[in-house]
Amino acid sequence: MYKENILKKLKASKITILKRTVLIAVVVLILVSLLVVSPKKASAITLKELGNAIARLSQGEESLLEEILVSEIEIENKRNKIKSLNGELEVLKNQLEELNETRKELSESIENKKDILTEKVIFSYKYGNNDVLKIITSAGISTPRSIIVYPPPSSIIPTKFLPISCKSPCTVPIIILPLVSAPDSESRGFIMSIAACIALAAISTSGM
Repeated sequence: MYKENILKKLKASKITILKRTVLIAVVVLILVSLLVVSPKKASAITLKELGNAIARLSQGEESLLEEILVSEIEIENKRNKIKSLNGELEVLKNQLEELNETRKELSESIENKKDILTEKVIFSYKYGNNDVLKIITSAGISTPRSIIVYPPPSSIIPTKFLPISCKSPCTVPIIILPLVSAPDSESRGFIMSIAACIALAAISTSGM
């Protein structure tokens, strides 16, 4: 009885092992078939999608490349414009320096001419243009008196009235006498001495 039970158990275990072996074999066959048949379709789909992705990527790269080229052209144009503006600024700077130099030269020339003109005015005031002698002859308060120390020519002698001082109302008429009337330097010096004495006397008298 005991032996029969053992034999039954052995038969049952053999059947179970066989069933499991068959089941494992079926599973292995299914897996092998999937690995052999399915990758072709899967790989084909993947390559198509990859091709489309590559095509889309190429179009994006082309657009990006065009944008980069346009940007580089704009940058180059702006760089050239900046160089041109720098050149214009350099020219304007040189022109400004030249104008400053010219202005400085003109200012110096004007100052020199002022000095020369001042000297000429002083010289003309003393001697005149045509070797004319200016002599102070008299002075007055309201109606100045003119005293001619040497016989003048027949024409009217120009007279200019100058103030004795800034605070005094007295004026001094200056009578211009040509030196032609004076025969020589000694006579001219004598006339100047007499004129100076008369002018001083007239100023003193008017002040009293």
